[in-house]
Amino acid sequence: MVALEADLLRRHGHEVEQLFAWTKELDGAGALRLFAAGVGTVWSLRGYSMMKKAIARFSPDIVHAHNTFPLLSPSIFWAADNASAMFHGQACGIVVTVRRSGGRRQ
Repeated sequence: MVALEADLLRRHGHEVEQLFAWTKELDGAGALRLFAAGVGTVWSLRGYSMMKKAIARFSPDIVHAHNTFPLLSPSIFWAADNASAMFHGQACGIVVTVRRSGGRRQ
């Protein structure tokens, strides 16, 4: 789904950058890591930092997220809002797609 969306946007002249977080990294995790992931569903400092860096590097007009739980959390919305990027969300899979159209914002 995400690859198809990115491909469609690119074919229509948009620049696309993707930021991924996979729940697979929790496979075999110990109790402490699972506890931290649970707490991180409310506010993930790691997710916020990842999104903030991606936005600084790419300067998107739009941030589109597919289910931020449990690794990214609503913290990514704050990162996008603080950067004045428009956010669009949808629940299906753990992927964040950062994209922009045309040139940079003024």
